[in-house]
Amino acid sequence: MVVGGGLQHQFFFHQFANGRRRKNSIISLETDAGVISSQDEIMEHVTTFYKNLFGSSAPSNLKLSNSFWAAR
Repeated sequence: MVVGGGLQHQFFFHQFANGRRRKNSIISLETDAGVISSQDEIMEHVTTFYKNLFGSSAPSNLKLSNSFWAAR
């Protein structure tokens, strides 16, 4: 059951939601190699960037003795 201007409210909601979706999308990305416009290329570039940023670091030979925390 639609009361009053229910269809107008639904239209407004969908316009608002679609506008927000368009506003939150990346159309192109400027990189050191130039501008990327393809969504596949953007996804690949962003994925590689964050893998390099947060990826695993070189292994460390640092080891704590078993009693290290016991004294604290």
